[in-house]
Amino acid sequence: MSLLTAPAGTPMVAGTGPQNAGMPAQQGGQTVRRPSFRSVAARHRISQRYVAAFTSGAPIYVQLSPNGLLAKHRLNMNGTVTVGTTGSVTDSDQINAFFDRINLRSPQGTAIHSYQSRSLFDWDYRLHSFTSPASDPSYAIWAPGTSGAQAVNVNYEIDYNLDPGLNFEQGLIMRQLQGVFWTLELFCTSPGVLVGAGTCVVSSITGTVTIEEDYYEYQDPTTVAGLNFAVAVQLRDRTQQAIGSNGQNIIRYDPGPVLLDAVHRAVSNGVADHADVAYIALLLDTDTTVDQRTSADLRRDFYQDYAKNARNGVLPFTFFDDTGIVNSSRGRDALDSNLAASLEWNVQTGSGWNSTNSGVTTFYRELITFGG
Repeated sequence: MSLLTAPAGTPMVAGTGPQNAGMPAQQGGQTVRRPSFRSVAARHRISQRYVAAFTSGAPIYVQLSPNGLLAKHRLNMNGTVTVGTTGSVTDSDQINAFFDRINLRSPQGTAIHSYQSRSLFDWDYRLHSFTSPASDPSYAIWAPGTSGAQAVNVNYEIDYNLDPGLNFEQGLIMRQLQGVFWTLELFCTSPGVLVGAGTCVVSSITGTVTIEEDYYEYQDPTTVAGLNFAVAVQLRDRTQQAIGSNGQNIIRYDPGPVLLDAVHRAVSNGVADHADVAYIALLLDTDTTVDQRTSADLRRDFYQDYAKNARNGVLPFTFFDDTGIVNSSRGRDALDSNLAASLEWNVQTGSGWNSTNSGVTTFYRELITFGG
């Protein structure tokens, strides 16, 4: 058990989950047993909730419907990449990163989701056993060594609640409020971003973005037990550049959230590179090691847990899965960062690491107290 295991009463369990099913409430001096949200919630799945044109370098702003409690979006980019001059790309994992930034913004302006689509694509490998976004039968991607117009079809999965199973009601987005709207922001990438410093020239990217949606509905969520809209699931990525060779590199983690997952992507000389990372350690108050894992161990653990390899350069830490079921938790190992004065990642690189155009991008899943 972690030194920072979240104690009873942290947001991981407070006011949510089956432990509150059927809890009594006071009404007019009478004790009223409220039904569990789990017993009355109805799930709705809409295949084409929103559709927009993909325009290189331009944003797409989607004002979300105020109906229901939002659980998931699936983004589908279906279009054409036209290669004018064949050649190389810097990072082969960048060729399906069609959004430079994805934000989910609250009516008050807080972005509780904010990340690159490349980080999201890495993350989606972690959500299911066996399958991956690239193994989807509909997946199609362009090749930098082939000239002309090429069809692309890429799906990204965004979960707003913790998962569709044991923890499905934790983190649902409350939209049933009059006159206030959540906004999904998609920033379409430009041809040069897909190529990086390579010699390939992409002439154009065109297409259509379709957004599918899952949501739950109950006429009045305040009349059921097991919901807590004051706690949100936050997904974000952060990049620290200029990672040195053959030494320790400290990446600060600011206390505040309850940490559930940290998926690190290591890039050396512009290319994903996990082989030249010796280990990554999580340090409590600078000198106490909470976790320390070699890159080989992290990659092996991922394969054993999900029956597939993580993408190149990806080194995942999870403090969430503790039930024997993928992406399911009882909150046993969640790290309450408020219990520490400081938390830091120590990334130890080897002599083969090239610090030119280097960095570590970390995709975090966290629980936060949400005030808008």
